[in-house]
Amino acid sequence: MQKGDSRRVKCFSEYNIFDKEKSSGGSRTIEAPCSKMKKWQRRVWDLMARIEKPDWVISATKGKSYKDNASKHRSNGYVMTMDISSFYPSCVREYVYRLFRERLECSPDVAQCLTDICTYQGGIPTGSPASQAVAYFAYAKMFEEIEDLARTYGCTFTLYVDDMTFSSQDNFSWKKLAYEVDGVLHKYGHRAKGSKTKYRLPGDFKIVTGVCLAPDGALVAPNKLRSKIVGNTRSLKASGDLSLLSRIQGQIQAADYVEGRRTFPGIRSELERIAEAAL
Repeated sequence: MQKGDSRRVKCFSEYNIFDKEKSSGGSRTIEAPCSKMKKWQRRVWDLMARIEKPDWVISATKGKSYKDNASKHRSNGYVMTMDISSFYPSCVREYVYRLFRERLECSPDVAQCLTDICTYQGGIPTGSPASQAVAYFAYAKMFEEIEDLARTYGCTFTLYVDDMTFSSQDNFSWKKLAYEVDGVLHKYGHRAKGSKTKYRLPGDFKIVTGVCLAPDGALVAPNKLRSKIVGNTRSLKASGDLSLLSRIQGQIQAADYVEGRRTFPGIRSELERIAEAAL
């Protein structure tokens, strides 16, 4: 089997494909591995998580989360955010093979087997526990070039999977930087999602990987999440659909995590009353 062959080891070929609602709206196709595949992918993740990464890499790093990503920019008033379009499907098999063969110095047969485990239909599967680490390390040179660009513009740069954030205490030529970043992406077979490139000023509220940065630097739950909590609570009260209970509770937990405090006390009390009445 050649390194560019799209075939996979037979016992690792099963995926469950389904769509999952995105918090930002719309849906995302999830390629979830079967239990045997997932076991091997978790092992790959565990080993790759031990490899040291730059401080600006937040994803695929134990002990760091999307909240830590936003926190890196809370003292900077000027913020640009960019997304990579269809990132995982665009991470080609060849780069994954070269990661294992060249950077990690695996033998050709081992590199081939690991590539089989970590790719699906020529790309990186969205539901694999190894995907964040594999995607970063396979394209580490690309992201290092982008970080170098950020520094030339005087910006702090962080990476969370395919979300790139650039910030500074001073105004910077964000359109020029975005153009140059897109040029780097193109060189590696990727492209920016133009509609997601945003630039915010010191007085603005800024959304960074699902966290809202207030003008004073505080981390707050974004309005979209707040609206879902309020709207779902109204739907629950109107319809009596108890399946909404766990969804609302999960959304409130997300708000708690972002703000570091207990949020929505009134809605919590309502949910408790509804739950008790249903017993």
